[in-house]
Amino acid sequence: MLTLLAPQGSPAYSDHPIAIVPAGALQFTLPNRSAPEVSIDGSNSPTKAVASTTSANFGSLYPASGGESSSSTTWGPITNPNSVTVQVVATLSQNPQSAFSITSGTGTINLGPGQSMSVTVKFSNVGQSAGTKTSQLKVQWQQTSGTPIGDPVFYNLTGYVARATSLGGHGLNAKTYLNTPYTGSALLSNHGTLPLGVSAKTLTGAGAVQFRFVSQGDASATTIPAGGDQDIRITYLAELHGNQSAYLTMSFTYDGLSYNASNYLPLQGQARYRPDLTGSSGFDAGTPIQGNPVDGTARLINAGSQPLAIIGVSLGGADAARFQITGGNLAGDVAAGQSRAINIRYLASSVGTHAATLHVSYTYDGGADSVDLNLAGHTFGINQKFTVNLTLSGSGSGTVLSTPSGIACNTNCSALFPANTSLSLHPAASPYSLFSGWTSGECSGTTDCPFVMNSNRSMTAAFDKDVIHQVAIGKPPTYFPSIQAAYAAAKEGDVINIWALPFDENLLCNRPVGITFRGGYDDRYSAIAGKIKLKGTLKIRNGRVVADGVSIE
Repeated sequence: MLTLLAPQGSPAYSDHPIAIVPAGALQFTLPNRSAPEVSIDGSNSPTKAVASTTSANFGSLYPASGGESSSSTTWGPITNPNSVTVQVVATLSQNPQSAFSITSGTGTINLGPGQSMSVTVKFSNVGQSAGTKTSQLKVQWQQTSGTPIGDPVFYNLTGYVARATSLGGHGLNAKTYLNTPYTGSALLSNHGTLPLGVSAKTLTGAGAVQFRFVSQGDASATTIPAGGDQDIRITYLAELHGNQSAYLTMSFTYDGLSYNASNYLPLQGQARYRPDLTGSSGFDAGTPIQGNPVDGTARLINAGSQPLAIIGVSLGGADAARFQITGGNLAGDVAAGQSRAINIRYLASSVGTHAATLHVSYTYDGGADSVDLNLAGHTFGINQKFTVNLTLSGSGSGTVLSTPSGIACNTNCSALFPANTSLSLHPAASPYSLFSGWTSGECSGTTDCPFVMNSNRSMTAAFDKDVIHQVAIGKPPTYFPSIQAAYAAAKEGDVINIWALPFDENLLCNRPVGITFRGGYDDRYSAIAGKIKLKGTLKIRNGRVVADGVSIE
């Protein structure tokens, strides 16, 4: 028996971290905030700034592990309505995490009459851990001498650095035969502490048409809980020979922010030509006597269209030690349409039945495969003998003879023969009987029965009375199963020849013909062997009848 191992599909993956990138830079633009108008000369109605506090939320930033991300807010324009130069001082009065910085308008700025300025504050994730960040922007008007004009204005600043994603999983690497689809799984794992929103998935890349989602649920948007997974079932169609690659593309939402994942999970497929080893065979050593090794050949046939490269040949199975490889086991190519003979020796060193496998590993069309060829043998002991049990059945009789001698039975019998004896049984029917055939056991049909004595054997020989040939007319003869049937077919002057047997018939002769009943003959109709015994009546109503050798009982 030939066992062809199917190619391996998606290999076992270990979960590994996967990096994703932010969906894009974040820039928040808050409404411009105008500083209070103040006057310090007499040309305008003096308006003193009154101390006030407002808030500015810079929104959420991506975690620093994904690269720098920032947002900025600008206050302005701040215009000097006075006829003299004044100063504007912008500082961060509180900035405990150093997440905020003034990028424009920082420090003391001189503003001439009618001049304007703006203050821009940047919120950055650089060096920041996840969480809420705070600061306070202080804006103070003052004279060039440094004397404050009115009270400062405060802006409470807040921003949030999102928690980093922690994703793992694997793609799909499918290896199969051409036009033999393979279904496996890609895995997406959320190792984070928050739910992960996953968008609908698409298949992209040059080989995308060779992959399919198994169900709509595999492609749909979903949410993966913290510590959870999504098993994404994918079928590789394997409709094109060679290697195909594609990707699972999707986007994510985590801790309020969006991430892109173009070409996120790789999909690989390899469709190979299927090896064809039709006609390959193992080795059956038969049934040797102990101490008589048997040499033979197992054969690997490459009936495919591609070269087959043998990598290694080894013995396997429980009884591998009962066999030896004696040749033909070197690595090398077997061209398309060619074969490799591998020489095997069955040691016959131990009594019993032994089975092993010849394991041939090889590559075919770029993929590794293997095949197991079966090895078998049964060793008999030196003095092992087996019994033939013969049963005779049927309505007739006969004798069964054996070659070599040992059986000459006309009734049920048995005989012993040494193991591995080539025996032939010959059925010989007795006179007036037929051999009907072997009706059970090792034999069939109506001819001699040959077999090898490698186990106990039982068979039945059936001999039946020959009712077909017991009555005949003419030469060549026409046979009839009864005297009455022959009489009904006889013509004027016919002689009806009859075996020397008893006939249970009531014979009626009522035809206007003259015939002769003659008997009783032997089974070959060559000589008179006795009388015809008619166990019944003979009535002649018409015609003429001569009864020669007929007795009526």
